[in-house]
Amino acid sequence: MCGRFVQTPIRDAASLGFPQLVGDLLSMPASYNLAPTQRAGVVLDRGDGLQLQRLAWGLLPFWAKAKKLQRSTINARIETVPNKPAFRSAFKKHRCLIPMNGYNEWSVNPEDGKKDP
Repeated sequence: MCGRFVQTPIRDAASLGFPQLVGDLLSMPASYNLAPTQRAGVVLDRGDGLQLQRLAWGLLPFWAKAKKLQRSTINARIETVPNKPAFRSAFKKHRCLIPMNGYNEWSVNPEDGKKDP
């Protein structure tokens, strides 16, 4: 996963094949620098059809006792996510779709030491 991402209303939502979400996808608030722990629009199916909800970015494993662990589980590598204890159960049983327009990682500029997207 990336360090930050962009999420804006989806103008051609009708072409995605989710007719029940068109209104929600069109009215999704724009965010051009969504960071871990912030809320993002997420498409879920909880058994009664697809719905768009705003959820905090981060995973709180089912076995975690401390909510602060949510901040430490924002990144997962696709190569290891099925095997890592923090992600294994969610990967197998709980999926979602996160509409995004783009993403970026921060890097340190060698000339001035400042972070650049």
